[in-house]
Amino acid sequence: MSLDRFDLTNWRTHPTAKGIEVFFFKSVEQGDYFEQLLNENEIWYEKDVDTEQDHSRKVMFAVRSNDVKHVKPLNNMAIGKYRKRFIPYKGLRIILLVFLLIMLTLLIVGLFKA
Repeated sequence: MSLDRFDLTNWRTHPTAKGIEVFFFKSVEQGDYFEQLLNENEIWYEKDVDTEQDHSRKVMFAVRSNDVKHVKPLNNMAIGKYRKRFIPYKGLRIILLVFLLIMLTLLIVGLFKA
């Protein structure tokens, strides 16, 4: 079984070009923002838009492996700016937080009474 299925990152080593890492984004907005960050930080890259897979656009950036240390924080900023909330409804977040606080309180009280 290949562990590639469980890789949650959005970058891979280029399959044929040594010394190149490929970052990819499913959202064009994320890709554009990532490109802006690369330009601001004067990092070399090559860009490609793949429209063949699943009839959706995938924006890919090839960067030098030497620059990956500087590119990873930019990648996180691009992903973070356009991420969706884990629990989208504010009321549900509050209910879950209150429930967890009650459970934690019961746990602590139970530990002291035992």
